Amino acid sequence: MKSISFFKEKKLNQHRLARRNYYQKTKPKTRFIFFVILFFIIIGAIVYFFIFSSICQVKKINIVIDDYEILRYSPQEIEDYIKNLLTEKYFLFIPVNSLTLFPANKVVERLKIDSRVESFSIEKKAPNILNIYLKIFEPTAILLNLDQKMYLLNEDGYKIQEINKNKGVLPIIESRVENNKNIRLEKIIQFIKDINNNFDFMVDLVEIYEDKGIINTRAITSERWQIYFDTNTDLELQTTNLFLILRESITNRSELSYVDLRFGQKIFYK
Repeated sequence: MKSISFFKEKKLNQHRLARRNYYQKTKPKTRFIFFVILFFIIIGAIVYFFIFSSICQVKKINIVIDDYEILRYSPQEIEDYIKNLLTEKYFLFIPVNSLTLFPANKVVERLKIDSRVESFSIEKKAPNILNIYLKIFEPTAILLNLDQKMYLLNEDGYKIQEINKNKGVLPIIESRVENNKNIRLEKIIQFIKDINNNFDFMVDLVEIYEDKGIINTRAITSERWQIYFDTNTDLELQTTNLFLILRESITNRSELSYVDLRFGQKIFYK
């Protein structure tokens, strides 16, 4: 048997259906362009301020130098070099006289090769100040070469600077050999300091000379007697032996001619 439905499907009028329209909301292009322009204006202002503005141009150079009466380092020397650097330009138009672009690395390289300078520091202080501190090597002796040229030496035996005359305040190391390459100047300086700090006499001259192909070192004391020593052996032992021989065996140093410390525990004197 067939089933019969008494309900008919109601057809809706398609023209009367409610509709929703969707639209994608977009930002105006003018706003994006505005922010891009604003960004570049801010960047340009920052670049101008730190590089081209007179506010950030180096206006003051403070130089502090720790040197010595016998070895003076003129602040004008490094100041003139810095002022010359400030006139340079990057790519022919970008000035380096701003604190931001100042080429401190060039100053560093110059000071590194200066034999007088032991240490240094360079500080940039905003907005326009350069602070430079230099410490100069302390001269401890004077080297007089065979060619009669004189040099100030630091405690490591390195030449600091050539000088024209001796002011008579430092001990002299007089070399009578042609080549000082194998001479341990730092050991000679150490021996001089040990003697001058621990005895009641001074060493004011050390002679380096060659005898039968052997290089010898001989110290001349302020009492005019001599000390032969060896820079290739223990200097502390030699200093101790000198102290012992002067205390135990030598009663009158005015009659002393020399003390020879080169042979270990065997000490010779006359």
